Amino acid sequence: MAQRNSNLTKTGVARVVETEDQVLTVLNTRASYSELIDCVQVAKKLGAWSLRRMAAERIVDELNVVGRRSKSDLELAVKNIVLTIFSQANDIHSLKNSALQCEHYLASFEKKYPNLGEINKRLDRAFKPLVDELLILTTDDDPRSLITISSILRRLERPDLAITFSRQALSHDSNNTVAMTTLGAALIDVVETDEALAILTRSLKLNPNSVKAMLATSRCHQEMGHNDLAISIAKTAFRQEPKSLSTALRLISAAVASKDSQAFKDAEEVILSNPKSPIKDERWLRVIAGLVSCDLGNFSQAREVHDHIAKSKPTGVISKNLHN
Repeated sequence: MAQRNSNLTKTGVARVVETEDQVLTVLNTRASYSELIDCVQVAKKLGAWSLRRMAAERIVDELNVVGRRSKSDLELAVKNIVLTIFSQANDIHSLKNSALQCEHYLASFEKKYPNLGEINKRLDRAFKPLVDELLILTTDDDPRSLITISSILRRLERPDLAITFSRQALSHDSNNTVAMTTLGAALIDVVETDEALAILTRSLKLNPNSVKAMLATSRCHQEMGHNDLAISIAKTAFRQEPKSLSTALRLISAAVASKDSQAFKDAEEVILSNPKSPIKDERWLRVIAGLVSCDLGNFSQAREVHDHIAKSKPTGVISKNLHN
């Protein structure tokens, strides 16, 4: 029977999965679910799309093998397969083909596994609206379409292509602040923070009341280590839209980075009370705090957060970041 919670080899030594070669070694042998999940995550980190798909497909293919029935892993695997489908797009025409392939894949998966009703519903909710919108938007190169496509591409882990389309939109109108904000956000995704900050600063100068531009600018400053500016702009956005989930999530991240306990409490109240919030338990906010601390390199603070909630879960995601 496959081992679910262990990466042990026959010798009892954990297999390290950190490089493309190590991913290939695992994929070419009998592997545990957790090893395959590690392969997906490492391939994602390395930008190795083909290996990422191979690992995800292994998880799906072994659905019916005895002892391999983790529904959460399966759902994660299918999502990764869908994302790898979009990795092949490089222009508006190939993007439309990727959307069609995604539509076909999800329909085929549902037909093959009709008993996975809840998973199929969640996958539908996650991807069908995006695919449907892409199939409409990719019929032209109108600037508004290009901006919306760019926003969708960021959600599909293609900020590089989002940058291309956002620039195309700006070529039609160099003062389009929505395109600027979308471009700036995508540039942050690929860690081009200097250019992102310049673009977002110009966007805010042209439209000082844009909350989306504020959120992106705050995030950019935080990525650059400008925590005082990040929390200041996040607070401004929060004051403008105090009930907004997006402003609250940005504020709580900036609050952790700047160690602003009052801002954390203000954001926490909104996040936990918002009916659209996926976070219903304050422990998950502590997890967010731990992850932000990891991103900042403040591992002692992350460890404190980890230890504080260790008895009541969930700390696994923090532990993984601490060990990485």
